[in-house]
Amino acid sequence: MVGNGGFPGNLPILDGKNWERWSMQMKVFFRFQDVNEFKQNGCQELGDNPMDAQRAIHNDAVKRDSKALFLIHQSMDASIFDKISKACTTKEVWDILERCFTCGEKIRKV
Repeated sequence: MVGNGGFPGNLPILDGKNWERWSMQMKVFFRFQDVNEFKQNGCQELGDNPMDAQRAIHNDAVKRDSKALFLIHQSMDASIFDKISKACTTKEVWDILERCFTCGEKIRKV
């Protein structure tokens, strides 16, 4: 069920054992919230001497990246949160999580 602001009342929780399922659910939720590009591409930096329109676009992108980051923070176990707590962008967090949870799978397959 979706609550206030379009957020579901119960986000899936990453506990370290459910990466595949959690990441699938979060990818769909990111698309639903229109923030999926931030886990893939990050938020572009604002260039030198930006025009007002560029500044407005950048501010919107930063806000949407923060929304995606908030969703990730709300959907993880405290022990997992410690691994990503210093990351400042959705892309940084997603990259850390992928390294943590997919490297072990690659090793097991070998």
